[in-house]
Amino acid sequence: MNSIIDKPINNIIDFFQGMTMRATDIEKWKDAFISAREKGEPKPVLASDFAGVTLEDAFQVQRSLVTAISQTDAIAGYKAAITNLAAQAAQGLSQALYGVLFDSGLFRQGDAVDSSGFHRCILETEIGYRLKQDICELPDLGNLHEFLEPIPMLEFADVGYDDLASM
Repeated sequence: MNSIIDKPINNIIDFFQGMTMRATDIEKWKDAFISAREKGEPKPVLASDFAGVTLEDAFQVQRSLVTAISQTDAIAGYKAAITNLAAQAAQGLSQALYGVLFDSGLFRQGDAVDSSGFHRCILETEIGYRLKQDICELPDLGNLHEFLEPIPMLEFADVGYDDLASM
């Protein structure tokens, strides 16, 4: 009696909602993001087409997407988001989010930012950190300042998705 057919309907729903994405799903979503990026269209919302998507599923798509984009757009840095525990709780998260920043999105002081390339631009003031040296082992948190140089930053984030209601 290990067959899904032998399970009551509620267990079947739970089963499918708990599924992680298959490799073909990951490829589908990676391709959808790349297509939207190339066409200048709003980004697709993963959860709108894949019921029960998990944070790990999203990170798998992100890894695939980063691998593809970094073939033609160099990695410029990394970003953490929702690092505050209260903010995580408010968003229903159990951990901070992270992402990769590419050269094409890097602006230097004095650069003009063309807002027409954004679908829904928001501006955030941030404190960024530049690594003073490579970190090969997890440092003692009391000495972390020896590895980091804080720098003021502005983040122009594009929160343009094709289905904001399902986020």
